[in-house]
Amino acid sequence: MSEFVARAAATWTVDHAPADNTAAVATKAAVAKMRHFITGVSFSAVGAIAVVVTVQLKHATTVVMTWKIDADGAYDFDFGRPLRNANANELVSLTVSDPGASDAVTATIRGFSKME
Repeated sequence: MSEFVARAAATWTVDHAPADNTAAVATKAAVAKMRHFITGVSFSAVGAIAVVVTVQLKHATTVVMTWKIDADGAYDFDFGRPLRNANANELVSLTVSDPGASDAVTATIRGFSKME
């Protein structure tokens, strides 16, 4: 009789809240033989927001989604169906561009990883 071992998905959250005047980049590093799935993202911009802030969700170097923020606030998106990274052993990231002046941004990416 063969033995079946269930493997639970490893859930994770990556946050980045840099100093003012700096882009926020939340990155889940590549892990050998693991595929990342993104279940949600959160980002914020605080201050006068003198320029349009660009937010990009990426699988490795491929942009999957882009948002534009032109006013301060907090934004949260939960994906009903997780976004599956196209390839195993690739990083995923959420980048919120530098807002300029002395404004601040944050980035959070949530997900899980499964062995391939």
